[in-house]
Amino acid sequence: MIKKLNRLYFFVKRLLWKKKNPLWFITADVRIRDKEGRIVWEGKNCEASWNGLMDEGENNVLDVYFRNQNTPTTFYAGLGNSGGGAAEPPDNATLATITELGASNTGYSRLQVERNTTGFPLLTLDDGDWMVQSKTITWTNTGATNWTAIDYVFLTDVASGTTGKLILTVSVGTAKTLAPNQSLDVVLKIKAQ
Repeated sequence: MIKKLNRLYFFVKRLLWKKKNPLWFITADVRIRDKEGRIVWEGKNCEASWNGLMDEGENNVLDVYFRNQNTPTTFYAGLGNSGGGAAEPPDNATLATITELGASNTGYSRLQVERNTTGFPLLTLDDGDWMVQSKTITWTNTGATNWTAIDYVFLTDVASGTTGKLILTVSVGTAKTLAPNQSLDVVLKIKAQ
């Protein structure tokens, strides 16, 4: 009953804020661990401001599933910073228009999320809707200074650069800064509703 009320709440919230009615509901479990592995901060089911699937992601899902075209061979997860703006980019954003953490954040790079049962090991019914869940994706600050604040996680089809597709974004809750020797763990959850 609580899950159904929660779903109704988010649906009404999106209607009132004139957000897209979600076909895809994208959330993430996020945690920061210290060098001993102790949890410093944890956020469960952090959600996208709207459905989380970007325009390029919507296009790609339809193109792959119905037209058997432009199938990504693998995915890559990255971290973004809004620069003090909205916590996530608008749904028409592209890799060229987002602000990704850069090389000054020692140890940061996009991480591979295989497009198979290794990258997405769980496919299950969740409250009557199908959901796929990613493996735990982990970044570690291997430098001597704090990383730039992290506002969102994104999924793309390229390991680097701005020529690929921005598939989805999801908030990490409030902006997080990764201190030296801390790790950020993310598990993406994508639900079809």
